[in-house]
Amino acid sequence: MDPLEETLGKIRPHVKSSLSNQSAPAKILVAIEATLKEQGQDITPVAYYASLLTTLQEALKREHPSVNLDEGAIVPASLYLLALVLPYSPALVIRSKLGPLLDLVAPLFPILSGSAPPLRSQLSLFGSLFVALDHHSLTSTLLLRQSFASILEFTIDPRPKVRKKAQEVVVETLSSPPPPLAIHPYADQAAEYIVGVLRAVAGSPGKAQTIEIGIWVCSFVKGVTAAWPPVPLLILPSLSSPYLTSQSYALLSTLLQSPTLVLPAPTILASLLKSTPSSQSHSQAAPWLDALENTMVAYARTDGDGCAASLGKVWGLVWTWIDSDDTACRLASERALCALARYCISQKEILDTISLHEVQAPLADRKSSMKGKDHAKSTSLGTIVVTLSGSIHSVSYAKSIPSLLAILTALISRLRVPVPSNLSSVRARRTSAAQSLLADLIKYVGDLRTAKGFEYREKADDVLGMAIAVLGPEVFLGILPLNVLPDPDQPKNKNNEGRAYLLPLLASHVTNTRLSHFTDNFVPLSEKLFDLRLKAEEAGRTAESKVWEVLTSQVWACFKGYCDLAVDIKEAFTTPFGRLLTNLLYTQPTLRSSILQGLRTLLQTNVTLSTSTAPPQSLLDSFGISQVEAHANIEFLQSIAGNMVSVLFNVFSSCASEERGLVGEVIKAWLGVLSPQDIAATYAKVTGMLQDALKKPSTPSPGAVPVSHTTLDILLLLLPFLSLASLQTLFEMALSKELMESSDAGVQKKSYRILSRLVEQGVLQGKKNIIEHVVKRIGETIESVSQGSKRDRIHLLTVVTPSLANTQLHFIPSLLPEAVLATKEVNEKARTAAFDLLVVMGKKMGEGGVLQRSLVAGMDTSAGSEMAADVTANIEEYITMISAGLIGATPHMISATITAISRLLFEFKDNLPPTMQSELLATIIVFLRSANREIVKSALGFVKLATITLPISIVRPQFPDLVPALLGWSHDHKNHFKTKVQHIFERMGRRFGWDDVLQNAGDSNVDGLKVLENVKKRKEKAKKKKAANREEEQEEGGSDDDVAPKPTTGDAFEDVLYGSDSDVENGSDEGGEAEPRAKATRGRPVAGRGDPKGKQNKQNKRTDTRIRVDNDEPMDLLHGGAANTATADQKRRRQPGQEASRFKTDEGTGRLIIENEPADTDMGGLGEKMLRITSVDGFTRGPKGQVKFNKNTKKRRAEEAQDGDVEMADGSTVDAPSAEHKKKKRTEPVRLGQEFKAKNAGGDVVRRNQQDPYAYLPLSHVGSKKKGGKIKYNITGKR
Repeated sequence: MDPLEETLGKIRPHVKSSLSNQSAPAKILVAIEATLKEQGQDITPVAYYASLLTTLQEALKREHPSVNLDEGAIVPASLYLLALVLPYSPALVIRSKLGPLLDLVAPLFPILSGSAPPLRSQLSLFGSLFVALDHHSLTSTLLLRQSFASILEFTIDPRPKVRKKAQEVVVETLSSPPPPLAIHPYADQAAEYIVGVLRAVAGSPGKAQTIEIGIWVCSFVKGVTAAWPPVPLLILPSLSSPYLTSQSYALLSTLLQSPTLVLPAPTILASLLKSTPSSQSHSQAAPWLDALENTMVAYARTDGDGCAASLGKVWGLVWTWIDSDDTACRLASERALCALARYCISQKEILDTISLHEVQAPLADRKSSMKGKDHAKSTSLGTIVVTLSGSIHSVSYAKSIPSLLAILTALISRLRVPVPSNLSSVRARRTSAAQSLLADLIKYVGDLRTAKGFEYREKADDVLGMAIAVLGPEVFLGILPLNVLPDPDQPKNKNNEGRAYLLPLLASHVTNTRLSHFTDNFVPLSEKLFDLRLKAEEAGRTAESKVWEVLTSQVWACFKGYCDLAVDIKEAFTTPFGRLLTNLLYTQPTLRSSILQGLRTLLQTNVTLSTSTAPPQSLLDSFGISQVEAHANIEFLQSIAGNMVSVLFNVFSSCASEERGLVGEVIKAWLGVLSPQDIAATYAKVTGMLQDALKKPSTPSPGAVPVSHTTLDILLLLLPFLSLASLQTLFEMALSKELMESSDAGVQKKSYRILSRLVEQGVLQGKKNIIEHVVKRIGETIESVSQGSKRDRIHLLTVVTPSLANTQLHFIPSLLPEAVLATKEVNEKARTAAFDLLVVMGKKMGEGGVLQRSLVAGMDTSAGSEMAADVTANIEEYITMISAGLIGATPHMISATITAISRLLFEFKDNLPPTMQSELLATIIVFLRSANREIVKSALGFVKLATITLPISIVRPQFPDLVPALLGWSHDHKNHFKTKVQHIFERMGRRFGWDDVLQNAGDSNVDGLKVLENVKKRKEKAKKKKAANREEEQEEGGSDDDVAPKPTTGDAFEDVLYGSDSDVENGSDEGGEAEPRAKATRGRPVAGRGDPKGKQNKQNKRTDTRIRVDNDEPMDLLHGGAANTATADQKRRRQPGQEASRFKTDEGTGRLIIENEPADTDMGGLGEKMLRITSVDGFTRGPKGQVKFNKNTKKRRAEEAQDGDVEMADGSTVDAPSAEHKKKKRTEPVRLGQEFKAKNAGGDVVRRNQQDPYAYLPLSHVGSKKKGGKIKYNITGKR
């Protein structure tokens, strides 16, 4: 639908509005459209623009010199409409008529300044005008610059809405420079104005109004940082207002973060250093620290050496805030110091520090002599290291330990620079600066990590993880050994304590190192751990054996990191190591995932590096290997690929179906380096196994996968690597009767999947005979299709249809019934595939061609028959073919046809003529009056789709039939018809206006009018409430952009058909219960519909849950409480004591104090709640908050007695009982032995933990008495 028409369509219904500011634009719009129709002109944006310009010109002439700006006047209404139309007008037209437009609207700024609504329309008009103009028009037209200057003045207007609109116009203008300019021509003008305002604010301290203006300007400039011109911004002294000073610092931080904006960082740094806040100015310190951080980072980008020269002074100033009592200041200092450590230390500074302090006397050693420390402090980096080391050891910095650890992490990250050495081999990892300068500090953090009572283990883990990544595992484990194996000969002390917590850190941080370190150290370690596990199991120590098993798994979890860009693959990946991996893959399922991930990483990283375009020397310096060595590694892996693929195939066949995903991915990776001869031999072997399995089917053992399924899955993995000849033989095999018509649903499904993959690889491209054979073969197997293979069969049709030639379109009609009926499948993926197939067929028909009806299967081709003639293929003919299903013999077929037409109408509505759209809508309206609910359900979906997407001129003429047909289901709760009808009426009222909807309801249909009036009232009430909330948010400083977008499913058709942005969906028209499903799924994607790959996404989801172990004690994972030690995000879970925290507690006993609510004493002592229940119009609320009116009221009883009959739910009437002849309520006899009666049968049943039927009579029932009457008992259960 045309967006302009949709916008104007919301204005027209307000012609009869009682509000003049709504009715005036609507009347002008209707009058302009009537005039254009009388003159025979097309109603286009240009016509609207010219007519409104003329209307505004005449109104200004008539009202000159005093312009009427009241609500309902012509000038404000014309400006409002002109601001709406201008964005849709062609830019060439706007430029050609720029002079007359500016002559009219530019002089209006002084006149409109006192009236906010027309002023906002004027600002919106200029916002669209500036974006549409070119560079010449913007720079050569004086009125434009004057108008922009006027708009700049309104950016500090005291009226919030005017100020916000002016700021939006300036931001949009500066963000859209005319091509080919990168910065808008008006950017300098805007910058000069803003700088002038800020200088005026700085020169007028103490004035509240001036301070407020400064705050507005600072907030406004944050939105134009991308378009800010390179002008000095040196107005950051300590201003009169602390809040304004903080805002100035925040503004400076935002400007400095812009990657395209170049500011004089040295000058700004000097200004910031002069305005250092005092130790008590916590409110200014945090933004000042942020500004200082961003200034230094910007300085480092432009002049690294100059930034390094200022590093020592800046570091000292920022360090004074690291132990601040104010949390915000301490965190701001932490961020600033981390940024300084990561970006502002130059490589020259690092090398100078290392050369001044040799490895024999580490800087971080606390026991170093004072001379050594003084020598270390001769460089800024040395001072930083010594200061950081002393602070971590100092008690006075205890509260700042988390910040100090974060700073140390950033410093280690920066000191990954390799130290120059004379080592000849590049394969050995060169010593890094972090190893030389921070080794002792890293060891201290490791010891601190295991100390009892240490609270910041996660921060310490960050430090150690970064150290592993920078130093490498070999060096790191030399500093902090694992010590996981028990050694009874050595006494337990600080040096040999166990550090099993390092294994997960190694697994997540090891990369680009020697694989031989893993084979020499971790493989023997895993073998010893495995032996300890066996001994513990033999001794019956289950918890201990579980601990050794977990440690073994953690050891092998490091294998993937060692395979990531390993520098010694040919030396480390030996034959014994390959045998070990094979043995573990076969015998240790718990280690299989880690080994498979390592094998995949080993190959993929080398393939990626071999195709890198980076300079070889750069790769050698960064990773230790270049493209040449990566190619050599691939050749080595190719030599062992045959054996590895065979092992992986064996593992694949031994896994269950749900565990084959990772194995299949690894097989694909290794098949990519396998030679063509090996691929062909593997294919021949697998196909032979498949044929043997089909000829001699065997029953697999429980839980095992049949051989035929496994071989077909392997063929799917082999497909991308097969030769053309192998692909053709596989294609013929998949079309055979043994596969496509197999009684095994799994074989069918996989054969269809193979055929789909083959077609996608282009096997059928340009082969008309084979395509015809495939389509015929698919049609022949329709009777033998199993339920589980329908989705893959439909997908095959979807990929085959585009390959049809223009002379083979006669196959489409024969395939249509299956596609249409598949839209009603229970399987959601099958339904989605059916919709895709219908759309693909429609696009194929839309490409043109000839549909030979004589070749269509089952078509009447007798002489003289209309169906014998050939027709031209197009969308209309396609829709007509599908519409034949509307005369189907079953409701299921009719419903499926309506659903299919809905999908096609949504997809091809722009290609269908209006007459066909109108005919389709009129036809579906007939089905709304059907007595079959399945048909009506699909028809309601079609009507909703038509109401939202079809042009107004097509839907509105159908209202006399459509509205009464919908009202017929407005009281039906089954299948949620009532709520669906409400949503449709709401959309009708919103788009077409309530007058047309109410007018077509019929004067005699009183109930229908009530329904529509109720929906209208609820809609208006919700609209007012939303507007009130929006105004409240704006007054509080919020923005319209802060409103969360409505959730979508990702499919436009699903959003229109099933989604709803209804404002009345929380209740019904008569206060009934809302639609449960709509309420339950609102705010989140509907399962299976919004996320067609939901299952896959769920499997691929990764969480940050880790096992929390206190004091490094072994944890029994078999214990029931082990899951409680997981550090997952449990905000959604109800926490213990959550409800109790709402009540007061007695300080002495700790008991909860629950205060009684004061009783209602008004209204005769009944209270407001009681009156709501017992009054004539009383109501109650259900568990979900829905309103239920009280039907048994005095007023209703009087009306029922007067009418003499009561309307029942099914439409029948019964005589209303008189108050004098009420029958006594019949007392139902107590049926003894009722607990033994069957639910659905007529006899009794024997249940577990219960006596036999009628084995005894409970004396409590027989002997009990009730006051006021005698209880009747029935032993036989008969009346």
